[in-house]
Amino acid sequence: MKVSYQGLKQYAPFSQQPEELAALLTDLGLEVEEIETVEAVKGGLKGVFIGEVKEAVQHPNADRLRVCLVTLDGETTRQIVCGAPNVAAGQRVAIATEGTEIHLPDGTSFVIKKSKIRGEESNGMICAEDELGLGNDHAGIMVLPSDAPLGQPLSSYLGIEADYVFHIGLTPNRTDAMGHEGIARELAYVSGLPFQIPGDILTIEQSHSPVKLEVTDSSICSVYSGLVIRGTKAVESPEWLKKALITLGLKPMNVLVDVTNYLLHHTGQPLHAFDLSTWASQQVFVRISKEGEKIKLLTGEEKQLPAGIPVISDNKEPMAIAGIMGGLPHSISSNTTDIFLESACFNPTLIRKASRQVGIKTDSSYRFERGTDRQAPVNVLKRAASMIIQLAGGTIDGGITHFTADNIEPVNLNLRLPKLNQVLGHRMDKEQVEKILTGIGYTVSASTKDHISLIIPTNRVDVKREIDVMEDVLRVYGLNNVPDTGRLSYAASWPVRSTRHEWTERLSGFFASRGFQEIMALSFSSDTSDLENPSRVKPANPLNESLKSLRTSLLEGGLQAISHNQRRQNPDLKFFETGRTYQLSESGKLIEEPWLALWLTGKTDPENWQLTRKATDYYTLKAHLEQLTAAFGWGEFQISVDSNPTFAFSAQIACNKKQVGRIGKVSKSLLKRHDLKQEVYYAELRLDTLWSLNAKSDRNKQEPPKFPSVRRDLALVIDKQTTFDTLVKTARQTEKQLLQEINLFDVYEGEKLEQGQQSYALSFILRHPERTLTDTEVEKVMQKLIANFERQHQAKIRQ
Repeated sequence: MKVSYQGLKQYAPFSQQPEELAALLTDLGLEVEEIETVEAVKGGLKGVFIGEVKEAVQHPNADRLRVCLVTLDGETTRQIVCGAPNVAAGQRVAIATEGTEIHLPDGTSFVIKKSKIRGEESNGMICAEDELGLGNDHAGIMVLPSDAPLGQPLSSYLGIEADYVFHIGLTPNRTDAMGHEGIARELAYVSGLPFQIPGDILTIEQSHSPVKLEVTDSSICSVYSGLVIRGTKAVESPEWLKKALITLGLKPMNVLVDVTNYLLHHTGQPLHAFDLSTWASQQVFVRISKEGEKIKLLTGEEKQLPAGIPVISDNKEPMAIAGIMGGLPHSISSNTTDIFLESACFNPTLIRKASRQVGIKTDSSYRFERGTDRQAPVNVLKRAASMIIQLAGGTIDGGITHFTADNIEPVNLNLRLPKLNQVLGHRMDKEQVEKILTGIGYTVSASTKDHISLIIPTNRVDVKREIDVMEDVLRVYGLNNVPDTGRLSYAASWPVRSTRHEWTERLSGFFASRGFQEIMALSFSSDTSDLENPSRVKPANPLNESLKSLRTSLLEGGLQAISHNQRRQNPDLKFFETGRTYQLSESGKLIEEPWLALWLTGKTDPENWQLTRKATDYYTLKAHLEQLTAAFGWGEFQISVDSNPTFAFSAQIACNKKQVGRIGKVSKSLLKRHDLKQEVYYAELRLDTLWSLNAKSDRNKQEPPKFPSVRRDLALVIDKQTTFDTLVKTARQTEKQLLQEINLFDVYEGEKLEQGQQSYALSFILRHPERTLTDTEVEKVMQKLIANFERQHQAKIRQ
């Protein structure tokens, strides 16, 4: 936000230099990020002083030049060659000394140097108006009054001062500092200076307004005020007003518009002026827009409004988007004579939402979004009317038309002095605290030894708690004034992490240790194929048009991350994410479910001359999940094939007979949607279900085996439709105590087998927990396994 140094001085006689005021502002919590110098005249008339021509004689070698003796102090003289026809002895003139930079009207500049002109020495320059940027006259030199003090800088004599613009990084809570007035009030208090609002304010009699006001929805604004001024003129603003606006980076338009912009930046209260002659009726409506209504804005752009936008309208069409921007057909023009001046306090949430929906940010919306003073509209309206009548003429027709949604009740807070001193780490007297608070606008309604009852000023919409008052006391008192006691006191607090949180971190650590990279995708979804599904959660105010709903799966975010990486020549990826999905139940209740998701694509290993690189496949991802299950002790890992349109191949995952998720190969259509040309394998696991399994796990209670294991291998000829998982299930059911592991180490399909058959080579690891197994026991188990394989799967032992 921009604040003018000279603008602040209108409210209090500040004597500090701009750098000193900037430091003071920063101490008050209004950080000055930059100080910009704005010169009223290019170059600021630096090096130009008032002098007197003592003598002016004809140049011996030039008919149109004069050789002048000039003085700046009345004693010492210097010679200057001058070509002006009006130069004469006894004149007080503007003299640019050596080293001064002169800025010419055509934009060029030069530096005054000691030189010889046609053989005569010249030590400076006697200046004309246009050469100093003070006018357009170049007929002769600028002649000053005879009493102009010798040696005085010309800028000081003419009252031309450079201005300085403070660029303040305003925090959203400091709504009271959105104008020069609020900032100057605090600066004046801490500087010990009187504060006053400049200018006279008209007394407006309470009478019937010619404009009928109707606020159709009180949620749009808490206060709306307006008045009619007739017989005014949209003339050019005076120089001081134009200069004030230009300093703040604004373009002067005409006095009617310029006054509203000036007061917005000085008071923080936005205003808007309508040309009353363009209205369809003498009625103004504050209402919500209808779907498809159109408005042509001040920028010339025509907007088709969605439903729900606050607008100001007559009985025919919207005339302005409330609190954001006015409409061009009803704006002030050079022919305007009658105006309706608006001042209101609009709903911050409504303006913020509308501003985002229509894609417009203005100085007005910036202030309304943060919250404005509910008592300001009428006061600033009167101030604006006073300035307009003073600068452009006109008379007020009737009184102020006014709407208030409810009584503006003051906010009351109780400040505990012992608590204040504890928070500050420094003892402050009650009288000192009261002085600070009343100095910045608070009202003390009652006080005791340890308590102060306060009425919060209406422009402090951010002050809602006792700690907010303490913050005000501290920043005005000054952090630098809190003494260093040599002690450090703090309330020790240790982060309390739930067992569930630690468990989730262990899951992340498991995959990170296996080369996976964690991603964190947006909770919003760009998938628009199923937006009408009532279970989809659609935010009322989406981030943008492509993100209209919350995700129902983590899959899409990972595919976007893979696509982003592959476009940057990073094809081999292993990602994981722990995140939530969002759905609505039939009753409309929001369901949030935590998931663990995995993505694999590309090669399994980095390039290495010792390794033959292998493409990632379904079995690579399945192996990671099996290792995870074993590491966390979730019981038997099972896979059951099913079908799902999202996947080319899909299977349900179960642990300890509980469904926990899904694994599969992403379908080509989904890969194409994300411009992916290589296969992607994906798995998702329900964290809530895994957590319930983790609670029952006895993994941490198991001792390392004390007795050796025994391995036996079998080669089975089976039907191609028989899967390894079904064989594992049969084996587990056959031997529940001794069978530890089952592995598939070879698959054969060839001419030696009948059509439709395949051969699986399986290894079986057997172990007894309390003793070494005998060959007889092992053989007995193997025979039981062979018998069940033959009976249930028509398997044959391959010799």
